[in-house]
Amino acid sequence: MLVVIDPHIGPAAHELAADLADTYGRRATCLVAPSEQPDDGLLAALQAAPAVVIESGEPPHWLTGLEAPKVGYDGDAAQLIEELTRRTDLKRSTGTGHKPKLRPLPADALKSALDSLGHRWRIEIVGARLLPHRLKAELVAELPCQSHLAAAKLARAIADIAEAQDHHPTLVHAYRTLTVRVTTGEAAGRLTERDLRFAHAINDLAGASLAQ
Repeated sequence: MLVVIDPHIGPAAHELAADLADTYGRRATCLVAPSEQPDDGLLAALQAAPAVVIESGEPPHWLTGLEAPKVGYDGDAAQLIEELTRRTDLKRSTGTGHKPKLRPLPADALKSALDSLGHRWRIEIVGARLLPHRLKAELVAELPCQSHLAAAKLARAIADIAEAQDHHPTLVHAYRTLTVRVTTGEAAGRLTERDLRFAHAINDLAGASLAQ
């Protein structure tokens, strides 16, 4: 289910999105809505998708007109989760309460991490799927391999690491180059210790497969 969050909640909107993602897991796609009305095609997709709107105060006019159940938010995330669970088909993730809370890393920690990861890694800020107005941070590496087959084998090995760490990147295989993109969805598309641990594991794995 799509959970559309009123941007007028303010800076806490992204933290709320992370809390809801942690509670409902893959059952919910949490998006902070843009203040301005999206284009007709995106608006039509939002109207068609099973959705619920979290609103506070005076939401944008276009969001008020969205044909979806509305749930008010007054700053109490626990109460909101109870209301969502009662009024919608959303069910709590079976893992809720067992995962440590994931918080975005501060700038100094990210800069230090980039230095330790090496020149192949960089940070990119990109638009999120469906709502490009909501930005997310990704840790990105382009890994040039010795052959097409080597890149394919590296992708499979990275997939095994992803399963072991329960942290899944986006992999793009183009001939002899494998591009890796990773972010933490449970932290509203921000970078956390999980992303750094994953990137270091890829560095340890990839050395023998990379082109010199």
